[in-house]
Amino acid sequence: MDKKTINTVGIEYDSLGVRAAKVTSSISGKDITYVLENLQEIKGSFDKDNDLVDGLKKIREKVGIGMRDKVVTCVAGKQVHAAQIAFRELSDAELKNALKFEIRKDVPFDTASSTLDYQIIAHDDQSEKKLDILVTVVANTLLNRHLSALQKAGIRPWVVDVLPLATINAFWAGEYDPVNLSPHVVLHFSPDVCTLVIDGNGVPLYTRSIYFAAEDLYGTSGKGVTEQERMRKIAMLGNELRRSLSFYEKTNGISNFGALYLIGDYIYAPELHGGIAEKVGLELAGSTLLEKLGVKTNAPLGKFDVAIALAMRRE
Repeated sequence: MDKKTINTVGIEYDSLGVRAAKVTSSISGKDITYVLENLQEIKGSFDKDNDLVDGLKKIREKVGIGMRDKVVTCVAGKQVHAAQIAFRELSDAELKNALKFEIRKDVPFDTASSTLDYQIIAHDDQSEKKLDILVTVVANTLLNRHLSALQKAGIRPWVVDVLPLATINAFWAGEYDPVNLSPHVVLHFSPDVCTLVIDGNGVPLYTRSIYFAAEDLYGTSGKGVTEQERMRKIAMLGNELRRSLSFYEKTNGISNFGALYLIGDYIYAPELHGGIAEKVGLELAGSTLLEKLGVKTNAPLGKFDVAIALAMRRE
C-alpha cells in the first residue's frame, strides 16, 4: 500500500507568545505515524494587530513553512464558544440557521454577528430523529482579526480551529488509554484566561472560559504580588472549577471524573497545583504528548501541546 506523507504546521498564540509546531504525518491505510520536526516560539506583546502580524511573520520563518505545507491555526478569546448538543435532523440548508437560533441563549455574545460551524458526531441513541452535533461559534470581529493577521503575515490556513477543541484534541493526542470511559477534565492556561474542557467516550463535551490572570501572578508583572493574594486568586479559580464540575454532574448525571490534566503555560507552580487539587478533589496530571511522540526536548511539557495537536490534525 502506498504511503502518503504530509507536512503540517500548527500555530497558536496569545497576548505574550506565538508558538508553532511542524509535524510530518505518514499515512498508510488507516495507520498514521507522526514525527515532530520543529518547535518554535516567539515571545513579545501581541495585543496590537501590527505586533501580532510581525510575530506571525517571525514564526513562519523560524518554523519553516514550505509551499506544500498545510497550516492549522486556532482562534482563542472570550467570544469563542463550543458545545455538543442533541438536535433534530434537518437538511444542511436548514440546520445552520436552526442551530444559531437554538444556541443563542447559551452563547455569551451576539450570535447574529458570529460565524457558526458544526459537525455531526452521531445519531442520538435515545431518538433516531435526533443528532449529536458539535457546534462552534466565533464572533466575526475576532475571526476577521485572526484571518487578517495571518494573511498579512503571508500565512494561508488550511483549517481554523477554536481553542477549546484544540485543547481537548491535545489531550487525546497524548492519551495512552483512548478507550477509558471516564470523563476527562483538561485545563489550559494562557496569560489572562483558563479554558476548561470536559470530554470522554460517550459523554457530552463541555467547555468554559474562566478569567484567571496567570501572568499577573507568575509573569514579570507578578513579582510584587504577595503570597496571600496569590493563594486567594488560586482558591477563586479552584472554586470556579468546582462549580463547573458540579454543573456538569447535575446536568448530565455524570460524576466519575478522571484526573485533571493541566496544559499550556504557568502550570508548574507548586501552590497552583495544591490550591486547585484541594478545591476540585481530583488527581492532577501533566502532559504526555511529547513522551508519546518519543521526543526528547528541553521545552516545558504542556506548553506546546495545542500547537502540536493542531499540526496533527487531519481534517
